[in-house]
Amino acid sequence: MKKVFIIWCLFVFCTVVVFAQNCVPTDACANAPSLCMNGFITTTAGFSPGGEPINCPNGQGWGVHNDLWIAFKPALPNISITVDVIGNCSSGNGVQALIHDNCSQPPIDCDVDCGGSPDVGSGITFVPGQTYYLRIDGCSGAICPVQITVTPSNGIIPPPDNIQPKWPATGLIMGKNPVPCPGKEWTYSVPLNICATAYNWTIESGDAEIINTQGDQFIDNNPGQPGTNVTITGTMRNAVKVLFKATGTVKLCVEGINGCNTTGKTCITIIVKRPPDVVKNVKICPNVNAYEDPMLPGGPFPPGFPCKTPEKYDIILLNSEGCEYTVKLGVTQLCDSIFDLGEIPLCPGEKFKICDVNFDSTNAGPNEIICAAKPKQNAESTPPNCDTTKIFFIIPIRITPVINPGYYKLPCPTSRIRLDGKQSSWSPDDPLSVKSVTFNWQNYTPAPGPGWADIPGATKDTFTVTQPGRYRLKITLVVNYKDGKGIPRTKSCSNISSEVIIDPSDSQPPPAPTFDHPGIYCSGQSYTFNINNPDPN
Repeated sequence: MKKVFIIWCLFVFCTVVVFAQNCVPTDACANAPSLCMNGFITTTAGFSPGGEPINCPNGQGWGVHNDLWIAFKPALPNISITVDVIGNCSSGNGVQALIHDNCSQPPIDCDVDCGGSPDVGSGITFVPGQTYYLRIDGCSGAICPVQITVTPSNGIIPPPDNIQPKWPATGLIMGKNPVPCPGKEWTYSVPLNICATAYNWTIESGDAEIINTQGDQFIDNNPGQPGTNVTITGTMRNAVKVLFKATGTVKLCVEGINGCNTTGKTCITIIVKRPPDVVKNVKICPNVNAYEDPMLPGGPFPPGFPCKTPEKYDIILLNSEGCEYTVKLGVTQLCDSIFDLGEIPLCPGEKFKICDVNFDSTNAGPNEIICAAKPKQNAESTPPNCDTTKIFFIIPIRITPVINPGYYKLPCPTSRIRLDGKQSSWSPDDPLSVKSVTFNWQNYTPAPGPGWADIPGATKDTFTVTQPGRYRLKITLVVNYKDGKGIPRTKSCSNISSEVIIDPSDSQPPPAPTFDHPGIYCSGQSYTFNINNPDPN
């Protein structure tokens, strides 16, 4: 699209260069173009004084300041030409008009009184088809938009098409779209066609106004609705600044004109938006009376009542583009600051920190602590950073693996010994609290072995050893508990016994069995002895 626009602009520029001398007045008589004349619009802006003769036949004296020249051929012997100021003049008082029948002789008719709309030609008997020259000058260098009227309207022979070129289209209106907000001014423009000595800009619909940034070259055609229908002459006639007054759509149109010809109307529909509202809901702590924010005027902002009831505020701010938007603020105060963390099981030797205080199994049972907000109470966070009271119940998990015997020497290479972990204990040990208990016997293999590792299949509370080495028992306890929301959870804890050394030795006899006996016997009585044989060999 950008490439097409550049090519189009080059086409318009080339057209302007080729035909500029044929479609607009010039500074000098020698190259004055033939123009449509009747209804023609131009301006005295941008012209410099010429050196052509200035002595008027009626004796009027005048000075040349910024004269412009147009050639014409009468179609009738009796015509008059009037030059009307259609806007306001700057740097002088009106315009003056003259007619020459050649470029080297003084004018043959003058109206240089600067008292209104000069009229020339009525005292001349024109030779139809002969070339004459209309000369317009700003009084004291006045910059004025003007329009030429020929009476009768068919009194001038129209210039041929090859002298008065056909105009290209105006081109797209370029500018901000969509507009971010009302109450702002934005500039819109079309490529400049030099043959269009004026541009007519209109607001076809919507609430907007074209702002006068061109001074005396700005002509308001409808003062009852200012800035909705304007004609602009001068070098900046192809651009306007528009003030948008409300959201919605605005239809802006433009056509290039010279009073006789037109480029045709081009329009753009501009969407006028408003920045979206910003919704900000904050919660403040129970001991905070109101919410304060240095970025929001009108504070501090009290919360609603009772607690957990939001209070609503609409705050108008400006964004980086100067557009108004609304911050919809809701302020809610929390009802309390007590948080139940529920049950917290702790494995053997485990600690945890809350509010910079360390807790371990020695704190078994219910606990309560007040936590100060750091670095300060903050309503911007969710949930807000408040001083809080936290309650929780610590469940200590104790696991004590015990192995018998603690040391043993295998008497023979084929001997074996049963390691017994039945005397191990753990807490809690009730069926509701304990989900599972797992035994894992481990042995030690020095480097390059893995060190301590589980023995495959050794998952009971006893284990028969057939090989010398270092052994230990790992007990894993899975405990049921409930978190602060009452949701059931589980936690796994483990503990490992002291190691047992099984040593090979041919000199060590197996330990003798032991049995229980009271020490005193009576004749004729039967006794039962409980024999404990630690060595299955």
